[in-house]
Amino acid sequence: VRNTCTVFRRRSRLQAQKIVASGVSHQGMFLIPGRGKSTFAHSTSFSTFQRLREQISTRSSFSRLPKFQRRLLLFVGVPYGLLSIIPISFTGLALFHKLKGSPSEIVRGYSFFATTGFLSIPLSVVLFASSPFVLLFDWDQRLFFNSIQHVWGSLTCYPFLRPTVVGMEKLPSVGGQPVVYVSNHQSWLDIYVLLWLGVPIKFISKREIFYIPLVGWVMGLIGHISLSRGDRKSGKG
Repeated sequence: VRNTCTVFRRRSRLQAQKIVASGVSHQGMFLIPGRGKSTFAHSTSFSTFQRLREQISTRSSFSRLPKFQRRLLLFVGVPYGLLSIIPISFTGLALFHKLKGSPSEIVRGYSFFATTGFLSIPLSVVLFASSPFVLLFDWDQRLFFNSIQHVWGSLTCYPFLRPTVVGMEKLPSVGGQPVVYVSNHQSWLDIYVLLWLGVPIKFISKREIFYIPLVGWVMGLIGHISLSRGDRKSGKG
């Protein structure tokens, strides 16, 4: 019968979806199998079918969101989903070398970068969300951003190392004037250690770093200085 279709119980959502896709006319007869007997329900109008379709529709909650919200979630979720692969990979490598019996330095190294990666994701969300207010009221120093990177550096180092700062009492003597900190940069740890000073700090980095998605955007928002090698005018602000 052309105007007859079978409506299965809600426990089988896939079958219910097939019914929605098949469609019914204005006058439809629905067969609802029960326990031991069948029950017939007659649809008198297309609006009745529409209400039934809404009830058994298997659309996800994401598809029900407004178009703008869907685009915003995709714009944020896709990059962060891809970037989360990096700390997850470091975690997997740390576990692999741990089970393999590799030297503890290798395991600690992979664990360190996994930790800093996992911390970067939520803290960068806070940074991006607060950026309109910080840039509006504190364009020059951006102290709130400095607090975020201080938390990031401190929490990353805390499980692995505790830097000791010597001569901290000499820093206030500069009277709030700009100070240049020079490190040997033999490893990436000097970035994290300098953040332990607890003072507003901006790093000077080559311009290519600022082109890296998310990493470069965060550095630009915080106010770190990009430097183009060979260009004397570069880095002036």
